[in-house]
Amino acid sequence: MSTGIRDSFVLLLVALTAAAGTSIAGGASPLQSALAIGLVFTLGYVAGALVLPPPPERESISLAVVRCVAGLFLSTVAFLFSLLLQLPWFVGPAAAFAAAVIGCRRSAFLPPRLNVRPTAGGAVAALLGIVILAPAFITALRMGSGPFPSVFFNVDTPYVLEKVHALTTATTYPPPSLGVAGGLTINHYGVQGAAALIARGSGLAPHHVLFLIVMPLLTIGIAAGAAALASFLSPRVPVWAAVPLLLIPVPTLWYPFGAEISWALEKAFAGGGIGPLDRLTASVEVWGVTFNPATSLGSLFLVPACLAAIATARSRGWRLAVFLVGTAIIVKASTAVALAAGFVVFLACTGLMTRDLRTYVRPVLGVVAVFAVVYIALFVVPGNPENASSVEPALLYHLRMLVRREGMYGFWRDVIWLFLPVAVLIAAGWRSAGSSRSWRSLPLLAFAGTPLILVNALHLVGGRPDGDAIIDQNWLQVLVPLATIFHAFVLGLANDWWPSIGRAAKASFLAAIVLTIFPSVFVAGRYGRTLAREPERGHEYVDNRPLAAALAAIPVAGTLIVTNDLRYPADGFSRDDRQMQIPALFGHTAFAVNFAYEHYGFSEARRAAQNLVRAAEWDVRIAGAAREHGWSHLLIRQDYPHPSSIPLPKLFDNGTYAVYRFDAGPEATRLSTGTSPSDAASRVSMATARPGRRTLQPATRRGQEGARQGGE
Repeated sequence: MSTGIRDSFVLLLVALTAAAGTSIAGGASPLQSALAIGLVFTLGYVAGALVLPPPPERESISLAVVRCVAGLFLSTVAFLFSLLLQLPWFVGPAAAFAAAVIGCRRSAFLPPRLNVRPTAGGAVAALLGIVILAPAFITALRMGSGPFPSVFFNVDTPYVLEKVHALTTATTYPPPSLGVAGGLTINHYGVQGAAALIARGSGLAPHHVLFLIVMPLLTIGIAAGAAALASFLSPRVPVWAAVPLLLIPVPTLWYPFGAEISWALEKAFAGGGIGPLDRLTASVEVWGVTFNPATSLGSLFLVPACLAAIATARSRGWRLAVFLVGTAIIVKASTAVALAAGFVVFLACTGLMTRDLRTYVRPVLGVVAVFAVVYIALFVVPGNPENASSVEPALLYHLRMLVRREGMYGFWRDVIWLFLPVAVLIAAGWRSAGSSRSWRSLPLLAFAGTPLILVNALHLVGGRPDGDAIIDQNWLQVLVPLATIFHAFVLGLANDWWPSIGRAAKASFLAAIVLTIFPSVFVAGRYGRTLAREPERGHEYVDNRPLAAALAAIPVAGTLIVTNDLRYPADGFSRDDRQMQIPALFGHTAFAVNFAYEHYGFSEARRAAQNLVRAAEWDVRIAGAAREHGWSHLLIRQDYPHPSSIPLPKLFDNGTYAVYRFDAGPEATRLSTGTSPSDAASRVSMATARPGRRTLQPATRRGQEGARQGGE
């Protein structure tokens, strides 16, 4: 059997296994699962040939995965442009696929080479990578299994899934909000759009696609990006040290990290046993191992993938780097700002060091052009003035915030922790390196430092009075790529020095690497075990089953839900104004359940109307509000303030939630036909059977009418 036929056969088996796994875990149709995997190949790997032209020989497996994810983002951009231009949703993705086939012909379909030679170092790197990334796979599997997502991890996960539902049925861009009926919000829809694209093409439920296909693909893409970057940037450094280091996204210098590590390690080594180490897993989000929501996975993929594209640009061209950096804003705006600014600084420094600025003008212009087209088309043209933000000068904004929070002590510990490997390398290898020292990796240091300069020179200012805290958090996320880029600089410097430094210097450097990656591996391993054994202890865990049973009694199409409880259940209902489970579980449209993330001119009027169902007694104004805004169903959480007596037909009651139907005339009667408490369980399967075939347009139009009335 020839190598090409053998590799094609192996890839086919992998694809069939993935399709079977999706079907078994999610309870979906095997044919739909196979079709979804086929769409990943055609709209991902094949379309990816446009941004990473196939080499004369077949692609390496790591770059093949990066190409697949990049191609899927390319098809997603085309999908969003189709909605923006009000074309059929498949026109843009089909055009991207056709362009790849015409431009690359047979080579676009060639499978990657799979003749990987196992080594001890590679096995250790793979094992450490599996431990670090295991929480992402476990949470995705738990959220994607079954006819609906029975659990959520991370408060923003339902918001991401809501947008997947919206994009699955949308005919225009931006998609209508399901959490605030009639609302239109500009957002970074890259990951959500990729999931919606596959869901529309295959008929799979949105949560199956997001959690069982897209999230695992992004997780594998993170590992593939790190492996590709290590192989091109630092081939001399042992792979067991290089790849795990690139998978450690901390410390970000955003929040105190070193203080927590040093306290736990000091106590443990002083005889405290394993007890103090338990503190290391108390705040898993600090360690970057929660990997939720899915947009965070997309952001974490972009950083090593962009660096790998830069490292391979000499032999493969700048097309992949330009595309990833230029379109990063559709995945996460803060990451896009860090990568775009850092990329320009990196190329400028490289041009100055090589005295060849002209070579790097074209990629800079390419990034600027792609970024401008995507930003103007998807963020400016649709318009979103009520949720708009602007950037203003703010000297030392980030450092002043750290001083207000906990002082600079933790920050300087983080800096020391971050610089430990390179400090050991320079100290141990300075003499032995002698005149052969190379500083070719310095542009990567400038790349890594750019986000820190940005957050201390500028500040994001929101257009709404109550969003400052959220905006601060979003702006400081510009720092998230810093650690990975800095680790790439460390590995590049070590690779250049490696032939001329002695064994002692190499051993000291590798010991510093082990010290850097060990805490994150330990925390990820402990957290992965927790997720496997006790998922209820997971980060911002929510059990969706009680609410899902209630929502199953409400048809998805043509309904509008009002509720008395806007709290999100995670961490003891500590977050108000973001009850995002309601639109996320099945794709229902809610009157207004997310004031935290979406603010409009009619928001306060919506809040006042919705507060009526929190009163201790039934208010006669509720019936008028229901007619005015088009409410079809009332969802009551019974342990939260609500009228003691509700004069509406009750459809469902499980002790925690109760569902009532508004008698608003023939329309309401038609919407609720056939729904009763006894068939709630069957409604769950009906609501998730063929989500790509249902429409939410009637509720959306009615919500828009209510929005206009509320705004007036």
